[in-house]
Amino acid sequence: MIASDSIDFVFSFDSLVHADADVIQSYLRHIATKLKPNGVGFVHHSNLWHYPRLLRVLGRLPYKMVQKSMIGALQWRSWDTSAEVVETYSQEVGLQCISQECVTWGGNILLDCFSTFVRKESSMARSNRRFENSSFNWGPLHDLSMLYTDLGSKSDYGHQETEDCLA
Repeated sequence: MIASDSIDFVFSFDSLVHADADVIQSYLRHIATKLKPNGVGFVHHSNLWHYPRLLRVLGRLPYKMVQKSMIGALQWRSWDTSAEVVETYSQEVGLQCISQECVTWGGNILLDCFSTFVRKESSMARSNRRFENSSFNWGPLHDLSMLYTDLGSKSDYGHQETEDCLA
């Protein structure tokens, strides 16, 4: 069991984009009790609920059609989560979103959001700053991951080994 008020930093990247809003809400509820007073959380989540008209159209189509035509673009993202939803849930459990970056992910809609939050009583608490990054490039994240993995001489993305990248 993790003690209350014991965590400095919570980080989730590229997994909770698939979690529905009720799961995100549960995670935030638990995180709020575990973060230290000046602890920070960073969660990468879906932003699809920001596009209700798109989701209504997709909801009317046969599932197999959506799966074949849209699944590559939507990448199994949760349909009921957005920056607004996560900010609301954060406030409900005593957390304060301090920044949210909504990003594209190889397309032209803001599929995902990076939410950073603190406890409301944190010295870092402030009003939320939400912005849209329509030119998000995840390539540098891949380069950073090379520092932590052994991918051989070249990865699938054509980058050189870590030593070459840092030379």
